[in-house]
Order: sequence, then C-alpha cells, then structure tokens
Amino acid sequence: MDLRVFSEQLRSVQNVAFVLSVFVLTSGCGSASVQDKVLHENSTDPIEIASNMLEGYVQGQPVGSEAEGYQEMITSVSTVDAAKGGELKTFLDSIDQTGRVDRKEAKRLFEMFRSGP
Repeated sequence: MDLRVFSEQLRSVQNVAFVLSVFVLTSGCGSASVQDKVLHENSTDPIEIASNMLEGYVQGQPVGSEAEGYQEMITSVSTVDAAKGGELKTFLDSIDQTGRVDRKEAKRLFEMFRSGP
C-alpha cells in the first residue's frame, strides 16, 4: 500500500471522527421527558409578574437573580392589592431567611394571584 494512499485514508477517518464528535457535542444530552416551558408575554401588571414568578417556584424553579427584585415586586403588588402584597411579602421574606422555597405555599399564592381580586 502506498504511503500517500494510507495518509489520505487516515485523514478521511480523522475528518469523519471530527464531524461525529462535533455533532455529539452540539446535540447535547437533553431528555425527552423535560417539558418545554411556556414563555409568557411581557407584562407590566405587577400581579401577573408576581404570578409568573410564583408559577416557576411551584414548578420547582430554584431562586435566582429575581430575588434581587423582591422588594420592588412587593411594593408594586401592594400598590395594586394590599392583601396580596402582604401575603407576597411574608412568602418572599421566608425565602430570604431560609434560602428555600415552600412549594405548597407558592402554589397557594399562585392560585390566589391567578384567581383575580
């Protein structure tokens, strides 16, 4: 076998291996059981914004950067509905203190916020 032919065959195998590795790395390893998240339209309603956050907590979303805006969210919700604002404050204060989300309480608040006035 000619050295040049062998070299070309080796290069072809290397190219195929490279293409396959790029495909595997870019395709990821996502599971089919993961549900797609529904993206909500941008809203300016403080009750709806808080409700969307609560929905994430109900679904098991961990606390993220939204925690930096808790006080602003409480204030905004309180200006629209003082009772809901008070409930939200109690809930978010408990997250601040414990670092954990009580999913049952999040569900209760989510249902209250979605039910309307």
